[in-house]
Amino acid sequence: MPDETHLRDSNRIRAWKRTLLAKGADVAVLLQQVLDGKDVDLGAGIPELGASDKELRLRRFLELIDRGIKRAENGRFGRCAVCGDPIPAAVLDEAPWTERCEKHPVG
Repeated sequence: MPDETHLRDSNRIRAWKRTLLAKGADVAVLLQQVLDGKDVDLGAGIPELGASDKELRLRRFLELIDRGIKRAENGRFGRCAVCGDPIPAAVLDEAPWTERCEKHPVG
């Protein structure tokens, strides 16, 4: 059975939520720059999410971050949105917006 101890650690979940909020603020700034017509390099920190258009890519990422924040608030954070299995802590440390386990990749 997969390890779930990190999902019961409220301090850790709050830390992941703070990371999501900070990343969301950064992405909102980038989106505003794109909307202002500035050339923005999205780099490796912004997942592609099936979109090559910068505005769409940033909007999709903000939606993903928002869903992560909501999951943190309703007790579903860190669980696969498809099967409910826990997402490993190391994955959440790297990308707390992850909403699917390795058995259910996006795409």
